[in-house]
Parts: sequence; structure tokens; C-alpha cells
Amino acid sequence: MPRQIKLQFGVGQDQQECSLTLETDSLQELQQAARSAAPDAFTEGAVFTNFSQNFVTDQDVSGIKQGDTLQLVLHANGGKQLPGKERISFSPHPKTLTRAGDYEYFAAQGHHPFAYALGELIDNALRATNANGSRGRRITISMMAEAGNGLICVRDNGCGMTKRQLNDWAIMNLSLEDRGITVEEKDPAGRGAQATRTDRFLTGDLSYFGVGSKNAAFYMGRSIKVATKSAESQYVHELGIAAERLEQRYKGVQAVYEEDLVHRQPGDPSTLSSMEQAFAPAANWVAEEVAHNTDSGMIPEGPGDSFTRVMIGELKPSSLAVVLQEGKSQDLCRELSHVYHYYIHGEQGNRMLESSPNGNAAGNANPEIVIEHIRDGNLAWSRSLADIEDDMQTRYLRAQRSELPFTLQVPDRGTVAGVMWLIPGAQIESLPFIEAVRSKRGAAGRDVLPDEAFMRLRGSLFFGPAFLVTRNKLTFRDNLRDLLGAAGPGERNLEKKFKDWLAKCHATLDKSISFADIGPAAMQAGARSLLGNSTTAFTKIVDGSVTVKQGELVSLAVKPAIIGRIVVLEDGTYPGGRLTVQPLPAQVYGEGNLRTLSLRRVEAIVSEADAQDHIDQELLKIPASLALEPAGLATDKTLDMAAGAVIPETSIIVLNGAGHCLVKAVLAGEKHALSVTQCLWKLSADADVEMLAAVQPPAAAASKGGKKGGKKGKGRKGKAAVQAPTAGNNDEGSEPAQAAASAVTAELLDVPGELLFKAENKAPVHDSFRFEYIADKLQAAAEYLLQYTLHPCSPAAPVIMAGSRLRVNPGQPTKFALEGEGRLAAATKQLMLGETLPPLLLVLTDAHGNRIEQLSEALGIIEEEEEGCARIVNLQVLGDSDVQSGLQLFAPSQPMSGASPQMQQPAQEGEMPAAEVTIGFCVEGMAPEVLSIQLRPGAPHSLELGPDAPFTIQMSENAAEMMTQVPPESDGPTASVVSRGDLPAFTVQAKDRWGNRTGMTDTLVGSVLVECEALDLPQSRYALGTDGIANIQGLKAVMPLEAMAGPAKLTMSLICEATTEGCKAAIAAAGDVLPLVCGVNVEPSQAPVTLVILLGDDELQARMEGDSMLTCLEGIPAGSVIDELGFYCQDEAGRPVGGALKGRLTFSWGRSTKKVTLQDETIVQLPPLQAPQQVGEECAHFLRFAAEGGIQVEMQLAVFVVPGPPADWSLTFPDKPGRPAGAVICGQPFSLEVEALDMYRNRCIGGKAGILPMPILEPTSGQPLEFDRNAWEQQWATQEGEEVNAAQMSIVGRPGPLTIAVRDTSGEDGASALKPDSLDLRLLPGPPAALIFSNPPQGSVPTRGVLPALTIQAMDAHGNHAADCTIFELASSNTVTSVTLMPEVPAAGQAVRAGSSASFRVGVVTENGEALAEQVAMNGLYLQLCPPGGGRADSIAVPCLGTMAAEGSGFSFSSPDLDLAGRYTAAAVFEETRPELVRAIGKRDLILRSAALELHVQPDEPAALLMLGQDMGTMRLAAGNGTDAEAGISLAAHLAWPARSSQRRTQAALLGAQLPVLQNSSAQDSSVQAETNSSGQACFTDLSIAQGSGCSGTAEAPGEAACRALECELVFEARVSANAMAEDDTELPSWRCSVLFSDDSSRFAALQALNSQHRQATASRDTLLQQLHDQEQRVRLAEGAEQQAASAVQQCHRDFDGPAPATLQAAQAELQRVQDARQERSRSEPVEAQYGARDRCTPNQAAMTAALDDCLDSEEQGLVGVLAQLGTVDDHRLARILAAHYRSLLAVLIVADDRCRQALTQRLQAANRPLPDMLCLTHSQPFRGPSGEAPGMENCQGLARSLLEAASHGSDPPLNLPLPHTRVMLNTKKDWSTVPIGPSDWPQGCLGYACNLVRPVVSGHRAAVLSPMLGGTLVFDTLQHAAEYREITTQILRTATGDIVTLDLRKITSKGITVGSSFQVTELAHAPCRFGSTTADAHVTQVTMAQQQVMNFLQLQLLWVQPSLAPVCSTAGPVMIV
Repeated sequence: MPRQIKLQFGVGQDQQECSLTLETDSLQELQQAARSAAPDAFTEGAVFTNFSQNFVTDQDVSGIKQGDTLQLVLHANGGKQLPGKERISFSPHPKTLTRAGDYEYFAAQGHHPFAYALGELIDNALRATNANGSRGRRITISMMAEAGNGLICVRDNGCGMTKRQLNDWAIMNLSLEDRGITVEEKDPAGRGAQATRTDRFLTGDLSYFGVGSKNAAFYMGRSIKVATKSAESQYVHELGIAAERLEQRYKGVQAVYEEDLVHRQPGDPSTLSSMEQAFAPAANWVAEEVAHNTDSGMIPEGPGDSFTRVMIGELKPSSLAVVLQEGKSQDLCRELSHVYHYYIHGEQGNRMLESSPNGNAAGNANPEIVIEHIRDGNLAWSRSLADIEDDMQTRYLRAQRSELPFTLQVPDRGTVAGVMWLIPGAQIESLPFIEAVRSKRGAAGRDVLPDEAFMRLRGSLFFGPAFLVTRNKLTFRDNLRDLLGAAGPGERNLEKKFKDWLAKCHATLDKSISFADIGPAAMQAGARSLLGNSTTAFTKIVDGSVTVKQGELVSLAVKPAIIGRIVVLEDGTYPGGRLTVQPLPAQVYGEGNLRTLSLRRVEAIVSEADAQDHIDQELLKIPASLALEPAGLATDKTLDMAAGAVIPETSIIVLNGAGHCLVKAVLAGEKHALSVTQCLWKLSADADVEMLAAVQPPAAAASKGGKKGGKKGKGRKGKAAVQAPTAGNNDEGSEPAQAAASAVTAELLDVPGELLFKAENKAPVHDSFRFEYIADKLQAAAEYLLQYTLHPCSPAAPVIMAGSRLRVNPGQPTKFALEGEGRLAAATKQLMLGETLPPLLLVLTDAHGNRIEQLSEALGIIEEEEEGCARIVNLQVLGDSDVQSGLQLFAPSQPMSGASPQMQQPAQEGEMPAAEVTIGFCVEGMAPEVLSIQLRPGAPHSLELGPDAPFTIQMSENAAEMMTQVPPESDGPTASVVSRGDLPAFTVQAKDRWGNRTGMTDTLVGSVLVECEALDLPQSRYALGTDGIANIQGLKAVMPLEAMAGPAKLTMSLICEATTEGCKAAIAAAGDVLPLVCGVNVEPSQAPVTLVILLGDDELQARMEGDSMLTCLEGIPAGSVIDELGFYCQDEAGRPVGGALKGRLTFSWGRSTKKVTLQDETIVQLPPLQAPQQVGEECAHFLRFAAEGGIQVEMQLAVFVVPGPPADWSLTFPDKPGRPAGAVICGQPFSLEVEALDMYRNRCIGGKAGILPMPILEPTSGQPLEFDRNAWEQQWATQEGEEVNAAQMSIVGRPGPLTIAVRDTSGEDGASALKPDSLDLRLLPGPPAALIFSNPPQGSVPTRGVLPALTIQAMDAHGNHAADCTIFELASSNTVTSVTLMPEVPAAGQAVRAGSSASFRVGVVTENGEALAEQVAMNGLYLQLCPPGGGRADSIAVPCLGTMAAEGSGFSFSSPDLDLAGRYTAAAVFEETRPELVRAIGKRDLILRSAALELHVQPDEPAALLMLGQDMGTMRLAAGNGTDAEAGISLAAHLAWPARSSQRRTQAALLGAQLPVLQNSSAQDSSVQAETNSSGQACFTDLSIAQGSGCSGTAEAPGEAACRALECELVFEARVSANAMAEDDTELPSWRCSVLFSDDSSRFAALQALNSQHRQATASRDTLLQQLHDQEQRVRLAEGAEQQAASAVQQCHRDFDGPAPATLQAAQAELQRVQDARQERSRSEPVEAQYGARDRCTPNQAAMTAALDDCLDSEEQGLVGVLAQLGTVDDHRLARILAAHYRSLLAVLIVADDRCRQALTQRLQAANRPLPDMLCLTHSQPFRGPSGEAPGMENCQGLARSLLEAASHGSDPPLNLPLPHTRVMLNTKKDWSTVPIGPSDWPQGCLGYACNLVRPVVSGHRAAVLSPMLGGTLVFDTLQHAAEYREITTQILRTATGDIVTLDLRKITSKGITVGSSFQVTELAHAPCRFGSTTADAHVTQVTMAQQQVMNFLQLQLLWVQPSLAPVCSTAGPVMIV
């Protein structure tokens, strides 16, 4: 349908408009209509647009509506579209815009107006970017300064504006509502529990008045330009408004509010205004618009194709100052960061959180606001507001100590979200719920929440759009106080929540009082034991004016008032602070009573005097004492009473401190009823007599009188009170009254005795508590306590007691009794004749059974009195000595006091007869007592042969009847027996002294000792039974070693041992025992006893080896046949056995048996014996002859072979570490070993002795070889007891194969007598020795040119290529090129004094100019110092100090002290030691030497003489340090008396002794002198004694020896001439030595002999001292070995389960028991493996188990089995933990390959069964590590070793899997000395890897199946040991560790998690999956471990049997150690 539109064309003032009619939607029709209407304006390429969309297609034209206006935009010459303009209008008066901002923003008192003006533009940008989503929100404020001008630009990447929106923006007061835009408040999640997290309205919808941005812009400047583009528009819309232009229009009466709205293409800079052109970044912003459109994301405003840019120019002075001044710009950043804090940081603000949420509650990203400062076109700085840390809001947030979020509901306004902080020093105006909490506090509430707590609050409120603000947004239009006052809480229990929060903050954060001086550790421990572990105790608190300390007295504001002493100050804060006091007085509150109160309860500090007054007043009110009536019982003395007396009636009166009577007490402000308890105690014998007095209360407790008082210290009747500690309560109401009373009162007063009576009175009568009389309680004689106790109801009140001590004495004696051990023994056992009865006690008692102590008064004469008893001892019954047989007793003389015989009781079989005897005891006036005794025969005295004895005797019958014992010297009965035959068994009977047959008892043990030299055991013991008979058997006769005259004596002696004194008396009564002596005739045996082996005609010697005889054949050639062997038998007398003795002969080398007959002196020949072929091979045989009749003799035969004749040469090339196998290095020496072997490859000997020929080595190769045989070293050497020919040789040649042959020339015609041998080797190039260039030898390179590529090859010393061609990089090195030496002290040309040192400095120049490393200098740089007159050999090397001197000055050296004067020569030497340079530098350049430097050392003053030595009669001495030519020292020699002994000098003078005169050939004037030379040395030659001078004395003093000599001294003295070093001659110290002079030659010879003896004695002493030192060292080593053995024994004791065996025999018995148990266990039936649940399981589990059964029954080829079936575990605990850990793996089906897996899968699918987990061995990685034990496994012991051995018994050995710590420590080269475990140590408690603890059923499965399936899981015994080991591996070694399971059923995962209850370990019987075991009980491993422990113990016991180290010194030899 036709549409009327408008078309505008032209620019600016030339713009025209026409109307067009469109009939269709054709673009061509539109173009024709435009060309017709404006033929001059329409050109080719013109574009129709409305500046929101270009119309370039028919579809675009179809969107044109009726009345639309289009623009015709033309193109420039370059084809670029020209900008278009559109005139817009806006109203009102210009001052409304240009001056309104002044009023708005200057009225913002207290705020920075520029920041808030700029904030208006930021508000618009926030709203524009609010919906950016993933594009990000970026706002940039650019402040540019250039040439004194400024420009402000605010850019954002928001939604932009269309041309209509830009026009609306320019209209003043056109609000959002007028524009049709509504801002709605979002629902902040409602009320209730969900209201705690609310949207804080951070949406940016702030600008809705239509005045803010214009006012703000014209406040800052006078010109504004806005450039914007929306996402839907293809054009950038620009609008510029200038204040000056608007005012000119107004003055010119023109249309003021009209401007051109420019529409341009992005990136078109043609519309830049003059304001923008003055600043370069403006053009950059325009250029970035092109990248913004074509390549999204390139513009700084952010990704997307929309933006807004607001530019403000012609800045006003205040705004320009902000732009130009750096400080104001920084303040602006802080102000804006404060204003937009929650926009840029989110709702939580800038709290330094690790991760703040990037967005607000509405889901919008936090905007990035950046302020940048551009000066002169360059970016000076740029800062994001999010990076500012010192804005006010950030400081608030970081200063707050706690926060509380909340919401409020304001009527008609909606929700207000808020957050409240506790900030010290802050304060806010209150909110309704705060006031509600404040007003509801009571007195206790103010303790918790004082007013100060409400003064520390600050917070922020977040308002929605419903709250109207002023146009500058600085204040609210409505009264905010009224609005918030009517607000209600936005959540439930807000008041309680605020109250709890503030109370917690106040208790933990407020500090009104300073807690100082934390108490010591002892105080902290005591406080925490009283008040809990969270208590912290302080010693004082300070509030600024008052200090309260621990231990002070304070008054507390409680009811009733308390004064107490401070015990603990705790908690450290005033609101939460508490103090614990001990209330006073303690008599009222109790000693241990403590009160803990708040610090607010403290009123004041109380002085000691005031506290004492308080105590006195309180004590007057409480009960203080008890008054006891009658007065006779109220005494401090003990009252004596007779047994059976009655205690009369008593009464108790309670008195307080003032002496008043009490029936009720007031304690701690409360009234308490009183009760008194009466107790009667029977005291124990050890009770303290003064116990009652010890518990009397102090006098001060009852000495204070009241104001109305009575007498001090007394109550109404003056009775003192007894006070005891506080009583406890008795809760045992079900027990009897007496027991309950005993428990209670014994606790009150620790009475040592028994409670007999207790009564309690709670009802006083007339102020007193009355008690009835007590009868029938005082019957036993003892001490009693009558006690009265006052019990107040309060447990804190004191307990007061009173009482009397009673003593009850026994009455008159009425009867006596026999007691003691003797009575008990008579009634319980039989006594032997002669056995003493234990002591009897005779006791007297009264009518009540009380014992009478004074026996001397009651009885007459008594044997012994002890502790009130008559002691009767040593009663003994003896037989009649005149009777030889039968049991006889003494006939009694008096029936009552003697012994009366009874009939002898018949004895049972095996027992001795017994008789009963009665003994009577009588005391005058009392009934008699009778004692019965059972008697039996006495102790053994003699022996009698039994009827079966084989001994016979020739004597008369009467003599035989009377004889029971035969003296040793008499002829006794005799028995005959053949040698090695058994003596027939017989019996002997023991008899007592009276001829009775007697036997043994449990207290008397006896045996018979049999002794005879003709028996195999010289001594044997046989026990006597209870019947006294000993069975003598097992005696074997042997031929005596020496012939005996007559039969051998067989002596049988009695040995008795008694365990009681009575039995010992019986033995003594029996007298000396008599031995029984018999004779034994031994006849020799003719049976064979040994074999004699012969080799040819020679008998071979035999020796005893263990329990058998051994014959050795030595020196037999290897492999030979021994064919001349024979044997014969010998009898016991050494005679050949013959007589046609038949038997069977067995010999091991024939493995056959044959019958032989031994004839007299006939040798039986043996078959040939083949000798072993290898030397050292064990060859043991035996020869056995078994004669008819059971006699058998055997001989062991050992053959020792030696090598046979040499037959072959053998050549070997020993391996060398680091050298390739079978290779030798060209020119390098290598070793070969040549061996001479016999035909059986045994090494032959004889090379050293010259028996073997010398081998000759011959190298051959396909290339020429060079070698020198004479340089080879070849000799015979001993190696492990055998001889080899060791050759050291070297060969030079081309690399390649090398053959070395060995032969000899000792055969015919020089042929080799031994078979030659050869060895194939490889000849390798030698080490690199030189480098050669492969390039042409000459070339040219320009200056600063680049060298061409150089190819360098390494060659060995013989021209062989050492390696492939290698290209080396040529570079300058740190090679030293020169060294220089410079003196420091002294300076050049100066001399140094002798005895001092000199300092030098050495400069070093290197090739690359870099400094020489200090370590290199210390290794190679030294100073060579040559002394005066010396050569290079005399020079010394001074090392480098290792420290650099001043920068660039070289290295410092300091010489040693230069003692010798003269001219020294010094030179610096550098010797290259770096290996990389030594190989590259020639030998001549390895050592560099500096120019020599001379140093002059002047002599020092002479200080001493030094003897340099003697040679050929010449003595050389040195004085000082040499002299110059001008100075000289004169030395004189003479003899003098000893300087140290004036007494000897006097004695010598008395004897006439005279000193001799010294002379030499050059002496002048009787003086021996010499001058020092230039070196300070002087020589004395030909010194001798002048003839005839000196005398040793004529007379001898008493006691002097004849060899007297004269002791004197040879003295050398020095003098310095006057012209030398001193003005006057100066004496120097002399040199002296002792000299002996004698004028008698014989005496002189004696002196020389004594000197020689002295030297020998000194040498012997030194030798002995050295020997003593060596032996002491051995003793220390032996003691160390003893300690190690003792430690090992202790460790074995600890490892042993149960008590360890005490002896070696016990350990062997325990080992046998363990082995038997193991064999018994091993015979039990094995337990089958489980791989699925079968009982009490789900259908799925049952189906899976059935599927596994089906697979196992299929017998498919390649089926291996289920994992649970492939291993066994015998240890029960290990099986449980592995079943739990590998629960899911034990049911995995193992197959060999994928074919088998597919076949089983098809089988199960066909049967509709589930598929189990399967593992193909072709898919797993088996263990391929090295074989053998892992490092450290050899150190495992105990359970670990037992489990590993059980798992490898009869199966695969353990895999070589190093433990984690071993793997790390061996593979890492670090210092692990600080690690508590070594690489080869076995961790404590470690049992090893799980795969090594499971025994594989099939060989090879440990590596193929168990290792990949069970992985690296470790097993430990306990969780503690596992945790300790994992901490070492993870924290110290920092390596990973797999899972760890423990036998105590715990687990630690590989991540370090200790698994808790989720790790379920079921009993093995209920486990669905488990390994099988080889035994039923799976406890064989425990038996094995026990066996191992026993073996360890056995080994240690054998090793360490109480070692003794006793040094024994011998005068004839060294110290020996035993």
C-alpha cells in the first residue's frame, strides 16, 4: 500500500527536505523517487538511512513505515560514507543547565563535589553496563592534561544509545518515567529464614531524574560531547553542547535548545571537534571503533559493538586543578572507591578474602572502573578502583572485628538490606531492634551487655528504588529516621540474633581492662585443673588507675557479701573475664571452697586488717567447741577401766565462738540444723596414744570472745572442742548401720581401729544432745576412743569433735592353752625319730579371753618368756640305742608329763610304720593340756643289699646275717661281669640308726651314690623312694685303663638333704652314715671293637672325630684309582680278631654288601676306590662290619685329593669396572691370568717352585701390533691358596679384533708341553690425547669476521680416532696467561726484621679477562719462597689465603715467620689444576711463574744459644739469627759446677774435688773461644780435658760408692761485641749440658756400664708400657663385644612371645615343642579360597558366584583361575586384612589371552549369566625387576621374616621390590644422615609388600599375577608403626607411598587418609572373598615365628655365655686376655 515518507539531504544549514510516495517495497523505486525529487543531491553510491539502519535491499525497504524520515547520505571521493546531521531541539533556559550544577554540588557539604559530579556519569555507565553479561563491564575515566588544558572522558562498553535516546538524554528533567522506563524493586528473597542473604540493589539503576549527568558535566567544564553507538545501530551518534554557544544564541534571540545530532560511520575522525583535536588519545578512541566493529573485543571499553563516550572540555579551574595535580587525582581515586565500593567488590566488600564472588546477587558481573591519567599524550598512570586499599569503606571493613547481616521491612518502601559491624571507636545512630535490646536489659544483662558495647557499632544500609533521594543523590527526600523507626525486622528472632552476636563480640573483642603478666606454667596447670583446659591465668589486671593482683583480698558485690583472696585471674577480656576467690573465713566456707565470679562483681580491694576483722566476726557466729558431761569423761588423760565395764550416760552442749549454746548454726548466710554423733572405737595396737590431742582445734578458733562475750577460749562450761577435716556424705543406705557409721566416721577422723557402736542425735533437749549408757562393749583388753562429732548440714562448715581415751585391762588368769607352730605340726604331719618339734607357746587368759601378759607373776619358774607366752623348744623323741630293730619309745616316768607309748600303726605298702605318742602339760590350779604326736622311723643311717643283688661273699652264716655294711678295707661281696656287659639290676634298702627300715619324705630327700672305676660312668646317683628302696640298674662294665690287683671296688654311699630344721636335727641324731662296699671283677671281651684300614702294607692312622672313628687318605691325585686297600678287626685288647668270625661287610663306594669270614691275622682286601676329580670336592666314605650276634664296628674314610699332572693352559681376562667387557685400550696396561690345569681342570701348583713351565703370551691381529715383551710383567702369584701366572701387559695397534695365545716351550723341539689356549679380545682406541682439524691447514678471516665451521677430531696418543668427528665451539677460556708478584709489607726496597712475616699481593690475568675463581686460586696459586743461600729444593710453598684483597688487586699471601736473616727470593707460581684445561693446554703452559722478587731479612738481637749437633769431634752452635759483616758474637766454652746444686758443690770441695780445664787446638790464654759466621753459627773442634787438670776427690764420704765421679756442666757462653748491637757488652743466655768426669779409668768403665743398664731398663719400660696399652685396647674391644651381645640377648627376650627360656637346655626343649606343633599343624586339611557370597546374599551376588563357578567348570583353554584361588595366606590376621582390602579384586577371573576371554563371554551370555571382571595376562604388566632379595630385606626379623618364608616355601621367592625409603635414598645422591632410618634398614613393624606375603599356588604367578594385581600395598603390624613410617617418607624423604594395611585391621590410603569405620573387616569365616590357606587354622605362621624366635635365642645363648674379661699380668710376657 502507498506510504508517505520524508527524505532529507544536504549538510548543516544547506539541509533540505522533500516528501516521497512509495508504492512498493522496491529499493529501485526508492532510488528513482529520490533522483526525481533531488536530482542534484542524488549521486551514485548514495545510501538511504535513518542513522539506525541502512536501507540497501528490498527487504530493508519493506520495513519503512508511514511518516518515517530518511536521510540521503553521500560518499566522499575515497568511497567513504560522509557523516550526516540531524537537527534536534531541547528546552529550557540555558542557566538551568550551565549553572544548576553549582548549586547542586557545592551544596554537598562534607563531600568532595568533583567526585560526586563525576559519579553522575559513572552512575549512567553502571546502568548501561548492567546487562553486559559475559562481555564484562568496564568503565574508564580518562583525565588528560596537555599544555595547561584538560579533558575528562568517561567511557563504557555498555548498551549505548540510539539517536532517540541520545536526544532524550539532552532534554532537561526528562526522567526515566517520562521516557517510558520503569525501575522496579527486586524481591529480596522474602522474609524469614531466607532473608539473611538479600540483594543489596547493586543494579546501577540510579539515574532516573534526567538532570544528573548534564549538571555534573557543566559543573566540571563548559563543553560536553557524547559519542555513542548501540548494538542495533550501524552508526555512531554524536551530540556536542557548548555553554558559550548556547548563551550566544540566547543573546541573539535564536533557537537556543537546538543542536546537530551527527551520525557517522565507526572510525570516521572527520567529526572531531577542536576540543578533541587538542588531545591525541581522542583520535585513538575513534580509530578503535573500527576494530570494535570488525574484530569484537579489541576496544578498551570491552568486547561487543556498543559503547558510550562522554567528553568534557573547557574545564573549570577547580576541575582543572584535580586533573593537573597528582595529589588531588589520588584523593579522587580514594573517594570514588569509597562511593562505588560494593559495585566493584561485590556485596562482601574488600576484605582481603582469598576468593571474592565476582558478581552481585542479581547475577551481574562486578564492573571494572579504571581511572587513568594522560599527560602530554602519554599514559602517566592507570589505577583500577578495585586495587585501592585505603578508601574509607575498605578501612571500615578491615577494622571491623565482627559483622551481623540483617534486613528491615519499611512500610510502603519495601526491604532495606543491612550489615552491622563492631568497630572499636565507632558509633552509629540506633535502629529499632537495637533500642529494643538495649532497653530490655536487666542487672545481669548489663554484666553481659554494658552500654559501652553499643558504642562500637557501625554499618551500611542498602536501599531500593522506592526510597526517593534528592537530585544530587546525597540525601533522602523523606525523613530517614522516621522511616527506619517504623521498620520491622525482616527475619525472625532478629533481636535475639543481634543480642547474642553483640554479647559474643563484647566477650571476645572488647578490652576495657588490661590483663598483664600471664602466670607461670605451674600456675597455668593448677588453674586448668580447677577451672578447665581453656583457662588462661594472669597475675594482675590494670584498668588505668587500679591494679588488682593475684593473692590480694577483695570485697565482692554478692548476697551475702563475701571477702576473699584472689586465686586465679582468667580469660584476658573484661566482659568475659572472671576471677576465682577463696572466701574467708575458711572455717565457714571450707579450705578448698572456691567461688568463680565475673570481674564486675569486684567492689574494692580490702586490707589485711579489714579482712581479719571480717574473719573474727564470722568465726564468732559458727560452732566452735563441744562440752562433754559427765566431767569424768571430759579429760585429756586416758581412763583405765576393767574388762566388762559400762560407759555411763553422756550429754553434749554445742558452743559458738562467743561461748553461747547453739542448736542451729548460720553458715554462709544460711541456717543449718545441727546433729551430734556418738562413736565408740576399738583402737588398733599401733594407734598413736596422742592421736586425740593431735586433732584439737587451734586456740584461736575458740579464743575470740563476743561483744557480749564470756571468757576467752571457753564456752559455757569451759570445754575445749575437737575439730577435724570436712566430712563426706555416706550414700550406702543399704548397708548395716554399723558399717555405714564406720565408713563415715573413719573418713572424718582416720581412726586406726574398729567401730563398735554408733548413735546419732538430731533432737537436742534443753540445749544439749543426750546419749544412753553403753554396756557389753568393753570386754576385750585394748585402747578405746569415745568420740562425739558435730555435723552441720552444710558441707563447707567445719567438723567439731570431742571425746575420751579409754584403756581396758585384762582380769585374773583362769585357764591356759598350747599354741604355736609345734601344736600345728603335731596335728598335721608325722615326725621322725630324732626330729625336733617346732616351738610351743603356753598362753594364760582371763574369763573374757584376754591374754595375761605378766606370766612371771602367774606362773612360777618358766623356761622362756616371750611376748607374754611361755616358749617350749627343742622337744625331740629318740629311739632306744640298745635295741637293734623295731620301733621303741621312752617309757614315761609320770603319765601326765612324760611320753606314753601307743600301739604301732600298720604301714601301707610303700609307706613307713608310724606310732602315736601323747605328751601331757600341767599348770597348778588349771586344767591340764594333752598333745598327740605321730612318730615314724628316723633318718637313714646305713644301706642293706636286697635279695636280688648279684654279689656273693664267702663267710659263715651268722656273719652274713649280722652284716649290713662292709668297711672299705674289708673284703666285701663280689660280682663278675664281662667288659662292655651290663651289671644285673639290684636294690638296696635304707635303715635308720635303730635298725628300722626308713624312707624319704617331702622334707627329706635322699639318694644313693654309686662309685666304681670299672664302670663306663664312674659315678651314678639313684633316688631313694618313700619306702627307702633304691633301684640300681644300667651299670655297664668296662675294662680299666690300668690293670688292677683284684676286683674293683663298688662303693654305695647315702646322701641326704633336709629342707627343715627338724629334719636336719633328725639327720644329726642318726649320726654318720656308713657306706656299702662291694667288688666287681671285669673280664676283657674278644668281640671286635674297631677296624684297621691298610694301604698296601701300611696301616693308616685313625682318630676320633665326634662320635665315630675317622681314617684319612691324603695326597691322592685327582681322578686316580686307589686299588690296594684292605682291613682287619681288633678286639678290646688290641688283638686281631679271628677264629672264623663271620659277618657282613658294607663299604659306601661299592654300594654293596658281602659276607666275609675273619681268620686269624688275615687281611681282607677291599675293592678299588675312585678318587674325586675336583680338588676340594667332599669325598667321605665308610666301612662297616656287622658280625653275627649283633656286634657292629664302623670306620669313616675321608679322601683328600691334590691336582694331577698339568695338561692344559687356561687364559682369562678379568673384568674391570668401567671398562667394556672383552676389550683392551690401545697403549693402556691390562691384566691377564694364566693357569696350568690338569685334565680335570684343577689348578696345578709348582709355578713358584719352578716345577711348572713359564707360559709365553703371543698377541696376534689382522693389523700391525706394537709391543715390548721386556716391559711386560709376568710372575706366579698365590690366589686363594692356588697359583696363577699374573701378566701385566700393553699393546699398541689399530682398533679391531685381537687374539692372545698362551703356550710354553718345554716340550720336544720347543713345542708346548701343555695344551695351548687363546683368548679373543677387542682393541679399542686410547683416551683422547690430541685434537686435529679436518679443515685445510690454512685460511684467512677478516677482522671481526666469523670463523667458518671447524671440524675437530679427537685422537689418542697413537694416532687412532678416539671418537667420531665432533664439532667443538671455539671460545676464549678462563686460562691464566700471566701472574705478577707485588710486595705489601714491607714495601718495595725495605727490609724486614727476623722473626716477623711478610705480605704479598699476586695479580692474575686470564684469557677472557674474567676474574679467577677463588677456589681455583686456592688449588693452584702459591708463593715460592727460597731462603738465603738455598736452592729451589730448599724453597717452601706458601698457600693462598683464599680471600680476595681490594677489588681488582689480586690475591693476598702471608709468609710464615722468617727467622733466618739474609736475602730471600720470592716468586708467584700458578699451576693449572682444572681437568678441562689441563688436557687442552701444553705441558709448558701448565705452570706460570712471575718475576722473582728479593726480600732482605735483617737479623734480630741474639736471644739464645742453640746446639746444632756434633760431627767428628766438632760441635756446632748457633747464636741469634746471624749477623751482618759489621757485627759479631764471641762464644766461650768452659766447665763449671752444676748451677742447680750448691750442696753437691760444697760436698765435692770437702772431698778435695777440682774442676778440670777445657782445651782445644786453637785455644789461646787457656780460653776456648769461637766467632759466629754470617749465618750466626760457631764451631768448636777438638774439645778435650787438659792433661793433669781436675780431680774427682781423694777421700770417700760415708755411704758413697766406690765408683764416684765428679758431676759438672759444659757451658757455652756468648758475648756481643760493643760495636755490634749494643753500647755495652751484653750477656746472652748460656747453653749447658751435664758431664761426668773421673780421673780413674776403672771407675769410668763402671759408670759407662751403669749408663748402658739405664738405657736398657728405659727401653724395657717403654716396651712394657706399649704392651699394656695394646692389651687395654683389646679389653675395651672385648667389653664392647660383650655389650653388643648383651643387647642382642635383650632384643631376643623382647621379641619372644612369653617368658624366654632361661637356659640353653630349656630353649632346645622349646624349639622341639615348636617344631612338633608345626608338624601337627601342617598335617591339617587346607582351607579353600572364597571368591563370592553363597549364604545370606542377594540374588545378584549369587548369580555372579554361579557365573564364576560356570567359568571354572568349563575347563576352557587359557583359563588361569580366580585371583582368590591363585594364592594362599596362612596367617589368620593377614588373611582378614587382605580379604577386606582386596574385596573387589579377589573375584577377578584371570585368563591367559583375549581369545579365552571372548570364549568365556560367549558362554556366559548364552547361559544368560552376568559377566564377571576378567584380566588378560596379555593386558597386564608383570614384574620384570632384578632377581634376589630387595635391599634391606636381609635385616627383617621376627614376624616379617616368618611371613616371607611361609609365602615363599616351595614356591616363588619374594620379588626384589625396594621399600619407598630405600628406593629414594639409593637413587638420590643426597646427605640422608639426618633421616632416622637408613637405606638398608627394615622399618619397625613392616612386614613387606602384600604381593610378597601371599604364597602363589602356581610357580611364576608372583611376578605375572600377584604383583600387577596386588600392586604396591605395604603391610605393617600396627597403625602406629605405619603412621611413623609414612611420616618419614612423605615429610622427610618427600616420596609417594602406596596404600598401607595393618594387622590391627586399620588402613592408610595412598593419599594419607586414615580410613575410619567405613573400612569394615569381617571375620574370616564370613568373608565373601578370601585367599585360601594350607592349614585348617591358618596359624602355621605363628608357629614358624615362634620357631624363629627360639632359634635366635639359641644362637645368642651359644654366642654369649656370660663372657668374662679378666686381665692377667705376667712378668715373663705380655698381658693375656681370658
